[in-house]
Amino acid sequence: MKLLDKADFSVIYQAELDSDKELFNMFSLTEEDYVRLASKYPSIGFEIDGKCVGGMFIRQDKLHLSVLPEYHGKWGFLFTPAFKWAFSVTDPLKAVVNVSNSKVIRFIERHRWKLIDEQGSTLIYLLTDQTTRYPK
Repeated sequence: MKLLDKADFSVIYQAELDSDKELFNMFSLTEEDYVRLASKYPSIGFEIDGKCVGGMFIRQDKLHLSVLPEYHGKWGFLFTPAFKWAFSVTDPLKAVVNVSNSKVIRFIERHRWKLIDEQGSTLIYLLTDQTTRYPK
């Protein structure tokens, strides 16, 4: 289990598509478009057993973190180094989450990140290095 210097945006696209198909359908965002747009931003990948299973990138002050569904709950050992990397790029960060994404909302609530805005079906959370609960 390790961090990769750069994310595999095709993997992140598949992970995000799984969590929010409605958003991708609404914008008709193809995998090629997504990879082209997202690869402009700072990123890291998550590798488990030699396979890229997700990663994160930062677009302005927005954190995008995605993991393939079969690896949800299995990437925890990467949490601290991944978030330390993210906050070295930008601190504070915002996480933008669809209200229907219950898995991500539970993850955010466990870490006690602050809800700072609601815009229709979108929740916006504030994440800082100082308020992040890192595993001991």
